[in-house]
Formats: sequence, structure tokens, C-alpha cells
Amino acid sequence: MSWLLAAALVIGCAGPLDPVPDPSHEPSQEPVSEDPSEEPSESPSTPVLAAPTELSLTEEGDGIVLTWKDNSVKEEGYLVEKEGPSSEKKYIPANSETWTDPSVEPGVWTYTVKAYKGLERGEGASVEYVKSTPARMSVSVQTSSYMAAVRVIIDDDGASGCKSGVCWSTEENPTVDSESWEYPKGLTTGKSYYALLRGLEQGVKYYVRAWARSAGNLYYSAQKQLILDEEPSALNAQWTEVKDYSLPSSVKLYKSSTSVTGSKVNMWRAEADFSAGDIELRTLKGGTSLKTLSAFVTSELKDEKVYIVTNGGYFFTPYGSYSYIVDRGNVLAKNVASLNREESYFVARGAFGLDENMTPSIWWVYNSTDTWAYDEPLPIYDGGPVLRPTADFPCEALVWEPYEAMGGGPVLVRDGRICFDFLKSSSGKYLSNTELFQSDIFASGLRAPRTAVGYKPDGKVVLLVADGRNSGGSAGLTLDELARIMKGLGCSDVLNLDGGGSTMMTVGSAPVLLNSPSDGKERAVYSYMAIVGK
Repeated sequence: MSWLLAAALVIGCAGPLDPVPDPSHEPSQEPVSEDPSEEPSESPSTPVLAAPTELSLTEEGDGIVLTWKDNSVKEEGYLVEKEGPSSEKKYIPANSETWTDPSVEPGVWTYTVKAYKGLERGEGASVEYVKSTPARMSVSVQTSSYMAAVRVIIDDDGASGCKSGVCWSTEENPTVDSESWEYPKGLTTGKSYYALLRGLEQGVKYYVRAWARSAGNLYYSAQKQLILDEEPSALNAQWTEVKDYSLPSSVKLYKSSTSVTGSKVNMWRAEADFSAGDIELRTLKGGTSLKTLSAFVTSELKDEKVYIVTNGGYFFTPYGSYSYIVDRGNVLAKNVASLNREESYFVARGAFGLDENMTPSIWWVYNSTDTWAYDEPLPIYDGGPVLRPTADFPCEALVWEPYEAMGGGPVLVRDGRICFDFLKSSSGKYLSNTELFQSDIFASGLRAPRTAVGYKPDGKVVLLVADGRNSGGSAGLTLDELARIMKGLGCSDVLNLDGGGSTMMTVGSAPVLLNSPSDGKERAVYSYMAIVGK
């Protein structure tokens, strides 16, 4: 492969070349006595060590030639400083206007020329030079039913650093003019980086290549093929309507004891239809301390006509929330903005919300000065590069001002598709754990008590709890099983909420606990979702 050379700046023309100076020539520590008859005439306005001008650089063989205009008088010589992957200094004779570097290694170099006299140095002039080789990349691909993870390693960055990304198309040999994504930060040679490609169609063959821009040139890797896996099928459990409680026709309550997952699971779900206008959903926090659902209903909702209440988002003790909470337009808590894993990461987590008309939506949310809501997750994972959400990254943000909202995560179903998986990086980290949950929440095969909220295309909202850890003889659900069950109920979008011992559902203003919490009793929690009468 031939070497590619690129000069960053070329100004003027090179003059006659002087011989390469003796590198042993060093400046004296005292002014040099010279024959006045050989000195140029000196104007009082001319600095003794004036900066050279018209500095230019041209390539010659494997090296470069610098030329400039000598503006100094009485200088002892010129100092050429070379900085880049290594550094070097050369002292050359007085009145010089050219210098040759016969062999330049690949890299980004800066040459600075300044006159000197003894220990004095004049102002310098600088020029940058880039000598590069073609960037080389290796690519591998993993797929799930929802995304493709493209692993890129920059084997050689062309010795000049490079910007890099991936491009893909249904046509062979995609280019940056096809669908393309650029890494927001520079890549380190030899490390693995992942591009998480979403929005691909199932059953369609795609071609993908990595690309790199190095020293102004564009290079591509060899292409790889990918086809998304088949999406997991919905799980259709058998449900029985519960009519033991006084509920309006707009609220339906159901129970299921099923082995549709291969293990026995006890579940309850409430389904709310807001179109009649007789009910609303409140997303709340309780007073100034953690409370059980029953205590919250009897103290904080004593003036409301309460139908169904579940636990809400994630919290910490003694009293605080990791999750977004908005009630009647008032922000009660923000989504956690950053988390410490291997280092500190910015994070955008899922949130469910409703407008004043009780129209539902689910987004990935980052709380800056405004609440930025995204239609796709931030492409990060534990151990990967640290990326900050912005108004247009990972996609154009919506400034979200919900009437009611509850944060949680991960988002399980988006626009009718199960939108997460358990693909792993080469270091064993979950690539799709973009909301950075710990292993007691996000792990393949982990069965646990679960709470979820979702909605159907007609706007009906579904609240579901599933017992686990063998409380009441129920094994619990994995996240993918929860997603498949919610999809089987007809939900187009689903958000996982806090689970484990926090999973609870009560019915009525004189609250009756429906499920069997894994703590053996109700746990005091921070936030709540309540279907109440208007």
C-alpha cells in the first residue's frame, strides 16, 4: 500500500536550497563578534530578531523543505523546532532562508522557525504538516431482533488521528452518502468501539462498513452482511376479570396464574380507558418519607376516589428518587443525570407520561435545564466511551412538558417492537443496557417481581405487576418475558418500573393489597401511580 502525503499549509515558492546544516552547530552563550563591514544596514525600526515571514513547506522525497523570508539583523542563526510524535531542535546559520528535513516519519508535525542570538529568541513562524498512511479498520457484527451491534477496531489511524463511524445500506459497498453514523468522540487505536444500529427492517439483508477520515482522505473497511434475528413472539397468558371491587366501567382489573413462560407466574393488571373522562392517572411521590402503598392511599390520597395504585420508579433511602416524576405539570423529581459505573456516565432513562388529555407516550429522557425527550436511547454501555446527550444527540430532542410522568426503565417495547436484547461486548458488558441498570435489574435469565406500565394504540393504559422469588408460589419474570407478555396484551409501548420487593398493587380507597410482595409485606417506597376518579 503506497504512502499518502499531505501538507496542511503551502504558501509561496521555495528558494534555492542550502546544504543541510551541521547538527552539532549550537548557539553561543555570548554575542558573536562579527566584521561590521559584513553586516547589513540596520534601520532603527527593524527588530534585531524579527520573525520570519512567508514561511512555506513543500514535500521532497520522503522529507520536506521549509522556506521563509529572513527579516532579522545581527542574528547568530535560526532555530527550527519540530514537534509531533517526537521533538527535535536544529540550529542553522545566520541569514538562512531554507531548511530541509530529509526524512519525516508518519504523524502530525509542527515546524516553528525563529531567529536567535545567544540566549535570546525572536518571534517564531509555524507551519503544520501531516504525513499519513491509509487508515485501516476491522469490523465484526452481532445481531438481535431489534438492533445490530457493529464492533469497530481502528488498527491504524493513518498516523494522524481520524474521525470514524459506520455506514450501511441494502446495496453492497455502502458509503458515507448511504445511512451513516459518526462516533462523537475520537477513537483510540486498538480499542473496540460499537455502533448500535436501530431502525433496521427484519428479514432484510444489509451491508455495513466502517469508515475513517485521515488527513483529509476517506477510507473504508471490508464490508460485512447482517440480517436481524426474528423478533420474539408475544406471550398470551389466560386472564380472568376480577369483579370483587367497586370499579367504574373505565377501569378493568384482571388476574392471571399462568405457566406461559415455562414457570408459574402470578400477575395482576389494571386497564384504564380515559376516553369517558371520569378517571385520570396521577404520578406522585409521598410526603416527606417513604410510605407503603396502603399508608400512601390513606394519608396522601384520603380526599381522592382511589381505584388502583402501584409502585412507581426507582428510589434510594433515606428519601430520594432516581426517576422522573411529574404531577399535574409540577416536576417532583428529575431522572438521574449521571451514574458511576467504571467511570461517570451521562444517562438518558425511560419515562412514561401523559398530556392533559391523558394521551400517553414513552420516551428516553435526559433532564438538563429542560427535559429532553428522545425517540431512541443514548448509545452507551458500561465500559464504553462517555457521551453527553444534547439537543440533537442521540437524535433531535423534544422539549417535553408532560402533565403526568413517571420514570423507570428500561424501555421494553417501542412502536410495537421489543426494543432491547442481551447482546454483549467483547468485555462481557450488555451493549443494550444503554440506561445503565445494575445486574439485579438488567440481566439475561434474571427472574424477579416486576412492575410495568404500557399503553395500547387506542390510548388505554395498562398497569401490570408480577410476583416473583417464589412469593405466593410465583417464579417471577425475566425482562424479555415481561416485554412479550405486555406485547401479548396489545401494548405498543412499554416501560419497566421498579420491581423486586417494591412490586405492589392495591385496589380501593380502603386499600386492599392484591399481590404477594417478595418481602413478605408491603415495602415503603418513594413514588406511586394511581388511577383515581375525576
